[in-house]
Amino acid sequence: MTSSKIRRGLFGGMVAVALAAGATVMTTANHSQAQEGEGLRIGTYQQDLVFSGYHALGELMQEFQELQMEAQQAQQEGNQEQMMQLQQRLQEAQQNIIGTYESALDEALPEVAEETGVDVIALEVVYTAEGIEPQDVTENLLEKLNDGEEAPEPMVPDMGVGQ
Repeated sequence: MTSSKIRRGLFGGMVAVALAAGATVMTTANHSQAQEGEGLRIGTYQQDLVFSGYHALGELMQEFQELQMEAQQAQQEGNQEQMMQLQQRLQEAQQNIIGTYESALDEALPEVAEETGVDVIALEVVYTAEGIEPQDVTENLLEKLNDGEEAPEPMVPDMGVGQ
């Protein structure tokens, strides 16, 4: 399996779970721009870049990848008992990764909205009325999540989802 397939597999599964969890829209209490006639300011971000660029997940991803390799070895050896135990541990590791990501995102979104002056942050804007220009806050969000440090190369192991 190629590295890009590995990255897409885990990320696809994690994003699907994160999206299902509803971590998609955040609004701020500060609506001064909209109230002053400037219009609603909407921020958007690219979840795949934010997820893969969040450096705090690196160690968790490494642990997940190691568990996955153990599970593959157990499967090749036909050790069903160990395979079932490792599947449970993989599921717990996945939940830990997603929970860590969502918690950090929940904390960072209001701060990014305040700093960038947007009233709403959403993953995707399908339509906007005339005069409303969405602003990409992906880089701002990554900087906030990573405490101003440059994000490492994304390491996203395969979870066997979305292939």
